[in-house]
Amino acid sequence: MTRPSRDRSFSSYHSVESLLAITRFWRRIRPLVIANRLLMLFPMAPLDPQLLIPFARKYIWWLTPEEAVTMPEHVAAQVMNIGDYDDVQALAALAGDDYLRAVLRQAEIGQFTPRSWAYWHYRLGLAAPDQVPVMPERIRA
Repeated sequence: MTRPSRDRSFSSYHSVESLLAITRFWRRIRPLVIANRLLMLFPMAPLDPQLLIPFARKYIWWLTPEEAVTMPEHVAAQVMNIGDYDDVQALAALAGDDYLRAVLRQAEIGQFTPRSWAYWHYRLGLAAPDQVPVMPERIRA
C-alpha cells in the first residue's frame, strides 16, 4: 500500500482499499454492536422463579407467591426497598449486582423510597455522593 501524499483531498486519504478495509471491519464488529445494544435494552438475565418464592411470600403480600414470581423484577425491587439485612444479602448473592442495577434502572414510580433509592445507587456504584439521580416521578397534567 502506498503512503498518501500531503494533498488533503478525499482520494488521497480514502482509497478504495481503505474503504474496503472499513467495510470488512464493520461487518465483523456489527454483530457485537447489535448485541451490546440489546444488552442495554434487556440487561436482566432471568432468575429462577422458585428461588424467589420465599421473598415473594414475605414481601409481596397482596399477591400469591406464584403470581408474584412471574414478575421477578418487582419482587427484587420490593426486597431492595423494604427488605431486612439478611434478605437483602441473600437477594444480592442470588441475583448479583448487575441484576440489581438493572432493577434500579428500570424502577417504576413509587417502587423505592428516597432513602432506599439513594442507598442502592451508592451501594451499586451508580452514583457518587450527592450525585444520586432523580427518582421516577408521576407526570401530572
